[in-house]
Amino acid sequence: MSTENLDLEAAVTAAKDRLDHHTYEMVQRHFHPSTGCPFWLEKKKSFNFDPLTEVKCYDDMKKFPPFEDQWLRGGPVERWKMNDMKDQPTYVFETGGTTGTPKSRVVVNDFRDDYENFSATLPDEYFPRGANWLMLGPSGPRRLRLAASPVALQPRRWCPGRVGARWSAIPPVTSDRVQPGPANRLHTFLHRLSRLL
Repeated sequence: MSTENLDLEAAVTAAKDRLDHHTYEMVQRHFHPSTGCPFWLEKKKSFNFDPLTEVKCYDDMKKFPPFEDQWLRGGPVERWKMNDMKDQPTYVFETGGTTGTPKSRVVVNDFRDDYENFSATLPDEYFPRGANWLMLGPSGPRRLRLAASPVALQPRRWCPGRVGARWSAIPPVTSDRVQPGPANRLHTFLHRLSRLL
């Protein structure tokens, strides 16, 4: 076997080990009474296995029934808040409803963590450290608008002097310039962008 194949095999094994470890930690967190959320602690009673003792790797996730989208629709959203985060500020993000009734997602810090981790992966060649970045994006229910500020404040990559813009601050698109509808989304975006600049 070549050295290249051994390196690849070692990398695959290491990645699988990280995935198994992460899976175990997440299952422990979601199903332990001190940390889990009310939804999963209640759902655990309907399983014919104990996630805390019987899910030890990613492959064990097959023991769970399929996740149902309907669980994320409607309220109360508190059922998704982790017990060890009850006293922390909570944000509720909703999907746009493309596949039906919008779904809710309850978060505390993960939207910040996700974008900060993503920022760390951006190549300096295209995203120079310490540069000034302009974030133009929707102010709607998605988490991007809330994540832009913590990412902008990262000293390693983003300049604290970041300028943001909210779509709600842009005057409505006039009907004689842009007609609503999916076919005109790009045109609408470019029209709004031109008004900002």
